[in-house]
Amino acid sequence: MKNILIHFLLLASIVTVTDRAQADQKDPRLPALFTNLLSVNPGARSIILERKIWDIWLESENQTIVHLMEIGERATQAGNFSDALDAYTQVIM
Repeated sequence: MKNILIHFLLLASIVTVTDRAQADQKDPRLPALFTNLLSVNPGARSIILERKIWDIWLESENQTIVHLMEIGERATQAGNFSDALDAYTQVIM
């Protein structure tokens, strides 16, 4: 759970700072997903909702950004937070 929180915080800061991402916290699809996520128990349903949120956050027409975000996501999941931060930093530069 700690890894997921760190990942959310890193991505939230990127989405807030960069103007190169299409989706942000104001995306009209997000409120219902977050509401549903808060109301379900951990398990398959929460994983599906989390994935939908990430899919929205990761939308971009720029394939370099998509690739860097994927690197950051994999690094975060592996606990390599330094590598994740490096990838996310490249997105906002």
